[in-house]
Amino acid sequence: MGDRRSVHGQALVEWAILFPIVLLMLACLLQLPLLLRLHMRMHTTATRMAAQLAMGRSSAIVQASALYDFRDSFRWGFPIPKTYTEPLPYWRKYKGIGTTDSTNCMAIGELTFPLSGHWFASVGLPTMMLHAKAELPCEPFQRGN
Repeated sequence: MGDRRSVHGQALVEWAILFPIVLLMLACLLQLPLLLRLHMRMHTTATRMAAQLAMGRSSAIVQASALYDFRDSFRWGFPIPKTYTEPLPYWRKYKGIGTTDSTNCMAIGELTFPLSGHWFASVGLPTMMLHAKAELPCEPFQRGN
């Protein structure tokens, strides 16, 4: 008589092998929308930072407000805000009345977010840097207001 193996436990063994792989794929797919949402928030915040700096707000206040906007994301990492101004090239000066004696500048807001591989599920992703940058011309300084 031949040796007959039992096939009753075969499906259970196959499911035990595939189940962790399916969970890992599901965790990776769930991280993608969160990552896209975070990237869109970063670009919105960088634009807001540049706009506030262009209107003459203090750089320290602008950076602090940017950090406050990401207080719910601190478990993934800490954003690094940076704001500065650069002079505009001569061909981009304002041509309005009363703006010829104002300083023409470009307000730049940058936001860098380092993400570790353990930000949603521990799937072993390498650390990656998300970067957002916005540039806006400074508003002309108005006297009397």
